[in-house]
Amino acid sequence: MGRELDNKGNPIPRKERLGLAKQFVKAGCALVNYSLESGSDEILEAMNKRVKSKYFNEQVQICREASLPTNTSIVIGFPQETSETIKDTMTKLEKLKVYPSTGFLLPLPETGMWKYALDNNHITDIDQYLTKIADRQDYTINLTKMSDDQLKKETLYWLEKLDNTFGNNLGKDKLLKTGGEEKHTKHQLIDRNTTTRDTLNYAAKEMITEETVK
Repeated sequence: MGRELDNKGNPIPRKERLGLAKQFVKAGCALVNYSLESGSDEILEAMNKRVKSKYFNEQVQICREASLPTNTSIVIGFPQETSETIKDTMTKLEKLKVYPSTGFLLPLPETGMWKYALDNNHITDIDQYLTKIADRQDYTINLTKMSDDQLKKETLYWLEKLDNTFGNNLGKDKLLKTGGEEKHTKHQLIDRNTTTRDTLNYAAKEMITEETVK
């Protein structure tokens, strides 16, 4: 929805992309998740995401126009991560009023970051590393040039700032492990228009009728 051109360079009219979002709403979709992952195009390229951070801005705007709340996830801690890239990511989210599901980079076997971590001696004892890893929100390893303390503090500083700005009131212990999307999306919730509600009610009645006939 955020791209003006497809993979072959053909234009994707905005009206068409907005129409797609409206079809999602008409079908009963209540929430859309996009994985921004990072506001830094350099890091997105390192991730092999094949997208630009600017696409996310357009995706959110289109979904908002269609009355469709948006969530996203980000990953902190790629080797290129700096205080500035963290700021870039978080300020983009602040402007768009999207609170992110946040995790720290967790290199797993058979991935590019796994090879990078081994080649650069970030992982020296594979068994020990694999034994201690847990959720993506748990801090496990640091592949950046930032100190562990700086990486964690800056991440939590920005998440707390977003939380205060959006009025989610998650609390410091829930900034990373929010406990569910409903906890950090409530400021985006939109009262769907009557047409949408009527469409959904009609669809529900149709389903009941079909079951009755069977």
